[in-house]
Formats: sequence, structure tokens, C-alpha cells
Amino acid sequence: MHASGAVITVDLTMDEVTRFSKDENDDLQQQLKDAATTLCSAMKEFNCNQRPGSITATSAVPVPPNFDPRFSCLWKRYVYYISYGHQNRRSPFLARFAWQLDQSLDIESMLCAARVLNGKHNFQWLSIVEEGELRSPIKTLELTLEKMEGSVFQNDGTTILKVSGTCDFFLYNMMRRIVGVLVSIGQNRATLSALESCLKIQDEEMDGDGQTTCKVKVPTGLLQTAPANGLCLEHVEYAIQI
Repeated sequence: MHASGAVITVDLTMDEVTRFSKDENDDLQQQLKDAATTLCSAMKEFNCNQRPGSITATSAVPVPPNFDPRFSCLWKRYVYYISYGHQNRRSPFLARFAWQLDQSLDIESMLCAARVLNGKHNFQWLSIVEEGELRSPIKTLELTLEKMEGSVFQNDGTTILKVSGTCDFFLYNMMRRIVGVLVSIGQNRATLSALESCLKIQDEEMDGDGQTTCKVKVPTGLLQTAPANGLCLEHVEYAIQI
């Protein structure tokens, strides 16, 4: 997986904050701003010394002590890129960043499937629930599909599809499995009615904590996990400006 909007935190001691500030007599907020500015300068040096195409740091801001990059977010947006078409020649330029398929896709059926998946559902069956995960798998999802035009890496006979998914919290493998379902339907390996039936059963067969009360068999051909290379964390939204 790739990320263009990942956020990390760096813990500083008060001695480090004071050392990074321009004036040790400034109030705490100003000292924190000075420390962030110093970190920005350090990141520029960090970026210059990184292997091209690996990591790029863009900004640094002070945050409250209880801020957590993972658990403090309001919502996240993942995007997934698929290149497809009967004449699709697999491109080494896209190999790291797209799922390359040598066939056409039924986009209208995929759009219908996206509309079915949109909204509030139990997504436990479309994810791997990690041990110790206490949050409910009942999530409200917003999916969009968009054909990308004019890509410099786009071959004749190739179409690039961008799938965007926005949710308050994504379970492990949830976005990749959602894309897998869309592609299964786009390849006519599974039907829209099978998705609707499975989703309805999953939504109904769960207890108050959102856990399914029985093991529901997913129709053959519907559930597949899309490769990791096409996935990118595009944006994370917080209550504070990052």
C-alpha cells in the first residue's frame, strides 16, 4: 500500500521543546510553534537524504498530548487504481501503483454494486478483524468510481479506473476486499443480486456489538482481495488542522 496523506507523531520532551525555540522565555504555544518550524527545517534535510520515491515529509504542526494519528481521525479516504482493457499492455510504470487486468470491465454493473455498498452496513465479512479490535464493524461508507483520462502512462486500449472510498474507520483489508467485490462483478464472476443478498444477511445477522451471530457463506466468486499495489491512503481528516 502507498500513502500520500499519512500522519505520524514525534514526542518531544520539554527540554527539547525549549532547546528548539527561539526564546526560552516565550510561552509554551510559541515554543511549540518554534519546535515545529525547526522540525520542518530538519525534514527538508531528511527529504534530501532519502532514496528517491521512498518518503517525503511535507509539514509539521504542534498537536495536543492526547492526539493519536490513528484513533483521532474523523474519517479517511483510500483510493484504488485499476488499469483494464482487452488491449491493455501491462506497463512497468503502473506495476507498483495499479491492478492491471487484461480484460474489459462492466463499469455500469460496478457502479450499481458501489451504490449497494454505499451507506451503513456491517463490513465484518469484507475485512479481517484483528485480534483485540473493539470497534464495531458497522460503518458508513461512501464509494465513487471515476475513469481517469490523459494519464501519461496510459496505453492505447487501456482505461484507468479510480475507486475512492471514504469512511470514519477502515477495518483491515476492508478497502481491498471492497475493490475485489467490485471487480468480481465487473468481470461477471459474481452477480449484483448475490452481493445484495449477502449484504442483507450480514446486516441482519449481527448482535448489538456488530458481530455476526452466525457464519454466513459468501457466494463463490464474490469475495476476492485486490492486490496491495493499487491502494493509496489519500487523506486523513482530523478535528485540528494538520
